[in-house]
Amino acid sequence: MSVALAAAWAHGLQPDPATVILLAAASAGLVHGEEQQRLPRRREIPFDSHRQRMTVVIESSEAVAAVSLPAALGVRK
Repeated sequence: MSVALAAAWAHGLQPDPATVILLAAASAGLVHGEEQQRLPRRREIPFDSHRQRMTVVIESSEAVAAVSLPAALGVRK
């Protein structure tokens, strides 16, 4: 957990899910530009209000994967 995120929670603040994901990725050492080069996007299906998610298809040397992101990175049913 990042120091900024821990401080926000300690003060009773609830950051939005996208901020939590970005801070967690940064804390894990993931660098946006490096990850985009390593895992290039091959297709992106924009957010759709009916599906309430967007989908990104990425390619790596091991496989091609589709990642669906629920609305606001939170699970809604």
